[in-house]
Amino acid sequence: RFPTRHGLIRWGTVRKDAAKVLSEWGLGSLAQRQVSSLHPVERKIVEVSRVLSLGPSVLLLDEPTAGLDLASSSFLFERINEARAHGVSIIYISHHLHEIYQVCDSVTVLRDGREIRTDRLDRIDLEMIVDTMVGDVPAPAERHGTEATEITLGEVVASVSRLTASRVQDVAFDVRRGECIGITGLDGSGHIQIGEILVGDAPPTTAAITVNDTTVDGFRSVADAQAAGIGFTPEDRRRSGFIPGMSVAENATLGFHYRLTTKWGFVSRSKRDAAYRKLARDWEIKAWGPQQLVEELSGGNQQKIVLARSVAGSPDLLVLMNPTAGVDVAAKESIYRSIRHMQRDGKAITMITADDADLAICDRILVMYRGRLVTELPRGVAEAEIAAAVQGSGRAIAVRASGEASVEEGTIQ
Repeated sequence: RFPTRHGLIRWGTVRKDAAKVLSEWGLGSLAQRQVSSLHPVERKIVEVSRVLSLGPSVLLLDEPTAGLDLASSSFLFERINEARAHGVSIIYISHHLHEIYQVCDSVTVLRDGREIRTDRLDRIDLEMIVDTMVGDVPAPAERHGTEATEITLGEVVASVSRLTASRVQDVAFDVRRGECIGITGLDGSGHIQIGEILVGDAPPTTAAITVNDTTVDGFRSVADAQAAGIGFTPEDRRRSGFIPGMSVAENATLGFHYRLTTKWGFVSRSKRDAAYRKLARDWEIKAWGPQQLVEELSGGNQQKIVLARSVAGSPDLLVLMNPTAGVDVAAKESIYRSIRHMQRDGKAITMITADDADLAICDRILVMYRGRLVTELPRGVAEAEIAAAVQGSGRAIAVRASGEASVEEGTIQ
């Protein structure tokens, strides 16, 4: 909708109009910046602002709060209610069920492309919605402690000590074969940067990272980390998890094409498709075939493609960053089952996440606060205790790479 004069775009008017729309969020200065320089939250605000500025009669919002903080989400809800008051019909798609109750009058639950139930929200509670979404898929048994004893932890696969960078200071921890640890914290606490350093996506200032008895002071690239035996999923699958325009088979086998070549050095389509089909069975990926474009899949199946690729190279340590972000309940349960299978196969897993459901399947939880690893919580801890820890209150535990810990009751400073 660029304004033009004599066929030329009036850039001054464009910037003025953009600044006016963005100023309603208190971010009018974003109009002068390149989108590539924005933080994820700022990019989302630009995207949502563009749609709202159209003054639509029907507004379709697909996961609009992804990447937004609580204040920005609340402001978005206010704008939605204003639009409703002016007669705009809202179709709101979200996996965050509490948002449904803040925005909507009724809900339709879909599963595997079929309508399962439509009802008014005053006649269906959140638990009923979850049950309808999941259907016959059982909740992971480990949440109830029935599988926790089946996995015997092995030797230490990875050890981190003296890890310091721009947002973290003197972090140390171990992860053992068959173990799944969670690292969590509020935005900016440093847990995301730990994941980036472990997979070679960001350099540390100082560090000693040991994987399979080989110690380095940091990885120069993702390829170096993979060569050392580390597999990973990125924080944002849409931005860096898969390649649009390529098939599900091509995306799932990226990184190990050399195993799928003919004697002339070309990638064998039959080998690639066979490798994909095995990954699809293991990860319960739903697609009509290996040649389907990855962008045509649901968010949950796209995430499974990314996760499947991370283990296809048989790494010893997996770093999973937000592994269930933007997927529905059924897809989450499927991913959790696959993670449990990987633990039984002896993989060591480090999960970087702020999702309470993700943390619930971890054997222990390491909490970051203001760049420091301050608290270790056991499996099955109450969500309230996690919430207190990431806010800087509760038990302060200095976690060392040796596994020892000193405990000090009180508020973490």
